[in-house]
Amino acid sequence: MASRFAPEGARAGLAALYAFDLELSRIVGVVSQQLMGEIRLAWWRESLEAVAAGKPGRHPVLDALAPLVREGRLSHMALEALIEARHADLDADALADDATRLSYIDGTVGAVMALAAGLLDPAAKPEATLSAGRAWGWAGLVRTGKITAEAARPHLMAALAAARTELKALPVAAFPAAAYATFAADYLKGRSPSELEKRLRLVWATAKGGI
Repeated sequence: MASRFAPEGARAGLAALYAFDLELSRIVGVVSQQLMGEIRLAWWRESLEAVAAGKPGRHPVLDALAPLVREGRLSHMALEALIEARHADLDADALADDATRLSYIDGTVGAVMALAAGLLDPAAKPEATLSAGRAWGWAGLVRTGKITAEAARPHLMAALAAARTELKALPVAAFPAAAYATFAADYLKGRSPSELEKRLRLVWATAKGGI
């Protein structure tokens, strides 16, 4: 939904990136064994390498990513890093402490937010979305049951406070990449805004350039 506020010419690229991240995040929910999940991740890595080498894609999402990779708008190494970070989804003990959780957040949703910002404006610096990505990531851990709301609260609220300062350095054109972090506190509380509220709040966040 936030991508609707991006320039029309950039929306397809954002959709491709988000679809790629979605495909990776879904793997843990469709496999019954860790080995099967690792095989799926390996397939995505090999397929992405083939696309980067100029070969046809083996999935609609790869077809959508292909021009972005070949034009240098998305680094295939950055996309491969997203795949590598998702191995933690397959290991029940991988997110046992705050340090490993933070590393996971930075490598998954945080990396996606930074890549999206770069797609919208190449001048966008990864550090401008760092804390916004962390706020969204802590909320995501709560939503997926990987951590309790009480355990996530201090980290999420601190990240939100830092994000409000950091996002001032984000180019206006890149702000839609981070706008949805405005819902992080809602999800921490177990509250999901209605579609209408989401639209209105995204309009407001984008207009003021803050969350």
